[in-house]
Amino acid sequence: MLSCFSSDNIEYFSNENLSDDDISNYLRSCLIDISKKIELPILNFDNDLTYRKKVLEEVETPCGELKIAYIKFFKNRFTSLHTHPEFVAELVITGNMLEQCYEEVDNKLLFKNEIIHKSPLLIDKYCCEGSPHRVCADTETCEVLMITLGHNKGRSIDG
Repeated sequence: MLSCFSSDNIEYFSNENLSDDDISNYLRSCLIDISKKIELPILNFDNDLTYRKKVLEEVETPCGELKIAYIKFFKNRFTSLHTHPEFVAELVITGNMLEQCYEEVDNKLLFKNEIIHKSPLLIDKYCCEGSPHRVCADTETCEVLMITLGHNKGRSIDG
C-alpha cells in the first residue's frame, strides 16, 4: 500500500512556531496532493449501514494523531452526532454531503444550521471542541477523503 504521509509531512509538525492557520493550510495542501496519487478503495456495503469508512493511514505527530480516511455516505442515512480532532480537512470527491451542525448552549447541544457541500469541494475546519455534527449524502452517495489531526479524539455523542 502506498504511504499517504511522507517523512517530510510528519517532520513539518515538529515546528513549534506553527499557527493554526499554518497547520490548516498544510493539511489542505497534503489532502490535495494525496488525492492525486492514491487509488481509492472499493468499499462493499450492507444496506443497513449509514456509511462506510476505511482508514488509509494514521501516524503520531507532535501535533497529535494524523489520520487519513476514505468515507462513503448514503442518502438519508445520517451518522451519529459526533466530533473530530481539532483539525479537519475534507475533500468531497463525488456527490453532495449534507452536514447538520450543532452548538453547545447551557450544557445542551442545539441545532445550529445545515450545510450542503457539493463536489468537488475542499473543506477545512479548526475547532478545539470538535464541532459536533452529523452527516449523510444529499445525493444517492457521497465520497469524501478526510484528514484529521489533533490530540483530542473524535467521539460519538448520541450513538
